Amino acid sequence: MVPVPASLLPLRLSGVTVRKRGRVILGPVSLEVTAQGFTMVLGPNGAGKSTLLRVMHGLDRAATGKVAWQIGQAASRARQAFVFQTPTMMRRSVVESIAYPLRLHGMARRPAHVEAETFAARVGLGEMLNRPAGVLSGGEVQLLA
Repeated sequence: MVPVPASLLPLRLSGVTVRKRGRVILGPVSLEVTAQGFTMVLGPNGAGKSTLLRVMHGLDRAATGKVAWQIGQAASRARQAFVFQTPTMMRRSVVESIAYPLRLHGMARRPAHVEAETFAARVGLGEMLNRPAGVLSGGEVQLLA
């Protein structure tokens, strides 16, 4: 697991609600996520877990309340990642899929591949570097994402 930079946290939600089609589907929620320990979101289907995560990351807009990261919104967005329940895989190999965002950020091809290979090994995909992402199992897709 990659450690979260301490300067990104805490994340504070104050009185956050989310509405869809005129109905409140989440909230009000007030909580603080700190850099200490782990935070888990548990609950039954339809309880709003995914909606909570989406509003935390700015993918859904809060109808009321406030979502505030320790650092500004633009800086926090640049340092976040969100893995969807069903990620979409590009038509690339495992190593190319991992190297792709590194290349987008200006890293040269070879160093990006070395970094991608190292990361793939860390998450258990080291034996699948040249396998097309589209043929991975559901769990492997989650690891890759």
